[in-house]
Order: sequence, then structure tokens, then C-alpha cells
Amino acid sequence: MSPATKVGSDIRFMGGTTMWGSGTEILETLHAQGLDRINIRAMYDLSPTLDRGELDDFRQAALDLGMYVEMGIGKINPYMTAQLPAVRALGDGDYLAGMVRMIETAADMGWTILWTACAGVKNYPAPFNTDRYRSEAPWADQLRATSGLVSKLLPALREVGGTLAIETHEEITTFELVRLIEELEDSALGVCLDPGNLAARGEVPEEGIRRVAPYVVSTQLRDVVLFPAMRNLPPSGS
Repeated sequence: MSPATKVGSDIRFMGGTTMWGSGTEILETLHAQGLDRINIRAMYDLSPTLDRGELDDFRQAALDLGMYVEMGIGKINPYMTAQLPAVRALGDGDYLAGMVRMIETAADMGWTILWTACAGVKNYPAPFNTDRYRSEAPWADQLRATSGLVSKLLPALREVGGTLAIETHEEITTFELVRLIEELEDSALGVCLDPGNLAARGEVPEEGIRRVAPYVVSTQLRDVVLFPAMRNLPPSGS
């Protein structure tokens, strides 16, 4: 690894805290381990009301430690936004307004690379553990709805100079992700590359990485385990 390479940690909250603690304690713990970057999956987990004092304390602590910060602002698939009531609450019942509020607040703190994904993993047997195989909503319909929601976020992103980093997640192929970005054709959109999810989606990782490379603005690296299985999967609708 090059001495110039910056390495951090992707942080997910469980029950209001993380395995590294909460608030500025997370930064201190990671910094003590020699890490200098951090991605908070959901900004509202760090501060449920987006309290400016709490967030500014986090911002200042990161600056003092020389740590780079990325924030997540919720998911962009309208078919699963009901699973994220915290985002809707930030918009007083308006999910889109909640996302815009996070975009603007993050920019005020100097955080302009904003993580998102098209869905999340559910605790159901495969294939229903991803939204791609929802029987009531063909995947092609979900992609169109996702594109529509993202297009509504673009003015706010452009206004603050933010970039929406859409992850190469379990439910979406690199072909579909590149098509979404190219159809909207806006510099405020980019890719968060997680190569592990390419294998999980059944793609050849090297080919998928080359496909999204022109749009990558952030990366995540996680473990995956591949094992043979025989399943009769329903059509994905794409």
C-alpha cells in the first residue's frame, strides 16, 4: 500500500451507538488505530435531529485529528423509503425534504461526498433479502422510481457542491448503476465502489470495476464469502 493511501472505516450504528463508541469518541478510537478517514452510514444516527452543536463538535474533532469525513443521507429507492422513518421525520413527514436537509447540513459542515444506496439487505431468505426481487414491484419499476427521486435531489446537490455517491450495492448491477448516472448526466452524481458487492451480484469484479471507474468518488472494501448453491430465482424484471 502506498504511504499516501488514506484508510478509514465505514461506521454503522446499532441501538444508538457503534462498536467504536458514539459521537467524537468514534473519531478518537479510529485515530488511535491509525485510521484517518470515516464514513458514517446515516447522518441522523450521529445526530437524530441534525443538532448543529453536536455535528459541529464532530466536525471540529475530525479537523483536530486530521480525519476526512463522509456522511450517508438515506436510501434513494422510493419503494423502500418507508423503512427509514428517521429520514421522513427530518422533513416533517416529507422524505425528500429530509434528504435535502441532510445534504444542506452536511455541506455546512464541509462534508460534500454523500453516501447512498438503492436499497438495503433484509433479514429474509434469498432472494427476498434484497429489494430487487420484491414481487409487488418489478426491479425495472424500482429503477425508474429511483432515477426520479435522484433527479429531484440534483438541484440541492448542485447548490451546495455536493456529490451523491451511489454504492455498488447487492441489489444493483454496475450496468444499471452506470445507466442511471449517464441518463441523468449530472456531475453531482458518482459511485461509491464496493468491489465485494460485485461478486455478490454475480458480476466479474474486474469488469465491473472498469465499468464504474470513470464515476468513482469513494470506495469501500468488505469481506465476502462465495459458496455454491442451487436456487430457482424469480426474474428480476430488468
